[in-house]
Amino acid sequence: MKAIQRSCRDPTPSGVFLENHDSPCFLSRTKDMHLHMDIIVFSILAGWIPIIYQGQEQGLSDGNHPANHETVWTTGFSSKSELYTMIASVNQIRNYEDFALSDYLTSNTLAIYTDDHSIALRNGQLISLFSNAGANATNYNLTLTDHGYLANQAIAEVFVLQELGDMRAEVQPG
Repeated sequence: MKAIQRSCRDPTPSGVFLENHDSPCFLSRTKDMHLHMDIIVFSILAGWIPIIYQGQEQGLSDGNHPANHETVWTTGFSSKSELYTMIASVNQIRNYEDFALSDYLTSNTLAIYTDDHSIALRNGQLISLFSNAGANATNYNLTLTDHGYLANQAIAEVFVLQELGDMRAEVQPG
């Protein structure tokens, strides 16, 4: 993230994707659905144009070329699959942020914390925390100090409301 911020004046018109027709599906390399979800959410909220490849929302997992991707129509195009509903929900968060802050989609996302396993991003009011540890991770705590909120300012997480000074996040597996 920081290298992109240094080398690209405006990365917001760039696309970001996890899968394409030339490479194996992510789930053919690992069956860790938590890791898969984290990287999809990252691609949606990282501040670039998110690209979801056909079948990714259905969890297709074929391997190497030429069978890189299964036929999508055999999935029934479910709009109730775990990945589909998660992508739709995260996209709604992104849409809300754009509605609430008219420059959200054109503002640069900042990496406000990084270590070997975690990255925290901020764009406008939205702070996102990602881990590459996956479902087998152990719990750990992070303290985010460069988050831009005032001490004890009430903020809303996607599902939980809490009072914060330094931002502390308990990271659980996935």
